[in-house]
Amino acid sequence: MKTYTDKMPNRLLRYIREGKDINFYLSPEFRYWRARALERDNNECQVCKEEGKQSHGDIAHHIVHLKANPRLGLRLNNLLTVCHRSEEHTSELQ
Repeated sequence: MKTYTDKMPNRLLRYIREGKDINFYLSPEFRYWRARALERDNNECQVCKEEGKQSHGDIAHHIVHLKANPRLGLRLNNLLTVCHRSEEHTSELQ
């Protein structure tokens, strides 16, 4: 099994800079760290959990937006598991 570091490869930085976010999100590096975040959070939406609710989370949301600081894009401590409802709400706040 290949392991990945949280160091951002230049090609991923280029994708972000060029507005090709989909290429970033489909990269093996991001998919690896996304899986680690979902695993860490037991696939539970952390926003709903804070509100005392229970909801299945399947999105790894960037706490610090990808465009605001691309170098945090692969950092586990910058990823939060959220559900679709919470993702829409948190995206509106950014």
